[in-house]
Amino acid sequence: MPAPLSSTFSSKNANTLRERLHYATEKLEESLREEYGQYYPQIFRSNYSAFFEMGEVSKERLVRRLTRKLAESLVLEKKETTFTWVTTGHSSAAGHGNLFNQSYTHTMEQMVSQVFLAVGLTFAGKNYAMGSGMCSAPEQALCMESLYGPGTDNMDVLSWDYDITDGVNTCLTALWGARGAGHPSQPTLVMLDNSMERWPLVRGLERKGIGVINALEMAEAYKGVPDYEKGENQTDLPKSLQHFVCNGTPESGLCNHKKWDTSICEKFGGQVRWHNGWKYHHLRGVILGHFMISMLKESVDHLLSLLDVSNPESVLDIVKSQDEKDREMWINSEMALPECKLDKKRGGKDLMTKMWPSLHKGNSMCSSALFPSDARLSGIVTGTPGTFGGKYDRGINEKNAVDRAQNTAEKNISMAILYCGSPYMWNHECYKEFGQKDSQDAFFVSGVKDDKVWHTKTVPNDREYRAFAKGTVASENYIMICVKDCNIGKCKELFKNMIIFVDNKKVTKLEPFGACHFLYASEGEETWVSKEDKPGQYEIAIRTSQADKIVRVQSFVIIPLHKKNT
Repeated sequence: MPAPLSSTFSSKNANTLRERLHYATEKLEESLREEYGQYYPQIFRSNYSAFFEMGEVSKERLVRRLTRKLAESLVLEKKETTFTWVTTGHSSAAGHGNLFNQSYTHTMEQMVSQVFLAVGLTFAGKNYAMGSGMCSAPEQALCMESLYGPGTDNMDVLSWDYDITDGVNTCLTALWGARGAGHPSQPTLVMLDNSMERWPLVRGLERKGIGVINALEMAEAYKGVPDYEKGENQTDLPKSLQHFVCNGTPESGLCNHKKWDTSICEKFGGQVRWHNGWKYHHLRGVILGHFMISMLKESVDHLLSLLDVSNPESVLDIVKSQDEKDREMWINSEMALPECKLDKKRGGKDLMTKMWPSLHKGNSMCSSALFPSDARLSGIVTGTPGTFGGKYDRGINEKNAVDRAQNTAEKNISMAILYCGSPYMWNHECYKEFGQKDSQDAFFVSGVKDDKVWHTKTVPNDREYRAFAKGTVASENYIMICVKDCNIGKCKELFKNMIIFVDNKKVTKLEPFGACHFLYASEGEETWVSKEDKPGQYEIAIRTSQADKIVRVQSFVIIPLHKKNT
């Protein structure tokens, strides 16, 4: 057995990397063989092409990212060098209906953690998927730096799992891909999707400097597993495959009633037909984890081959230089809107085409109440930092928010964050600890008896501005708001009762885009020129015309106007 790794991973450990990785991997494989028995070979394959589509260039980029992390742990001798996978997606991706630690993201993290530690890396799986019909764009795509962090080291892999919610609106996926490609971290983008329409929209980014992977359907993994619906024997199966396949399909028919394991809590929300159960999450998680370990093996081989002719410092310089070339390729690339679809009620293809130059590469600044988010946890939004899964500033409930507004007279009131998560979270201690973590929180606006009172907000606030304002920050911008529950057909009545001013200028038109809306001063005035010393910062005031009406704004987004030859 190799000697234990020290708390810092120095260059003297380099020659034992392969030995340590082999020992940790064999220990894991032995456990998997014992658990899965005869089904081990079809689930855990050395040739991963049955479960993943990935070009050689994208593979090289992911292996290089892992090599860079290994080199950093050798050279910098940090206490912790982290490889981060961020999951984005809908409620099923978030794990709703299951314990939070049963999600495929957590399963993957748990599976690979000891193997990554063996070579000096910490694997962090961040499940930032959200429920309530969340689509991949425009809100999630344009708020990536707020939600996932603005730094160059915030994430190494960013995954997409919005098949149910994006549906036929493939232009949303195209925007998500472009914004993911443009994130300062330049992560590898992983699609968990079976659509032949969406994947090409992301796959094309490989030619522009981005690593892209498609995680395919897992049918080959459960092929031949005894069918519960057909009365086939389940007793010799591992628990995670028992009562899993019915009529050849996972978690369908009679299996649908066997897919939950939340007995640790008496009551649990989200157990509906369209949410995957823990067995599906577990299978997805171990397949993803095994794939990541195979990539880690290749990165160790790559690192050691480079160390044969260079020292660790030079190796780090080499891989950084290659990353920078890919970054330059993306920055200098021209990207027309690919062929895609967007329902007219969500803005339509014409609006998407018109806005694309500003949307796909512009330096958007987002002030979002959504949770989880890096900006909420770091204290950028409210000034109070917190921890994911621990204590953080949750905001206030609706009754307290209404009372706060109604008790205000003759002065404006700031928009408080309204907690909009599962009602179980307030009242059930078990659910607080083990249930879903996401919450589609919002900045609260309600009618006030005193018609001189407005709910106000600086967008972005000064902390957000320091974090998100970059070289492409502009004075002239589009402004977009995303209102909670504002899906197709639900906004018309709401906006009749809402009055909005931007820098003391009235908004007269709201143009739908996805589940969000652009604010226009008039038919011919679509952009807003900021007046203060911080380009792109605005004062927004909202009130409702009736005292009993409320508005819940999830996000405000500032999008620089793209001007040719600038």
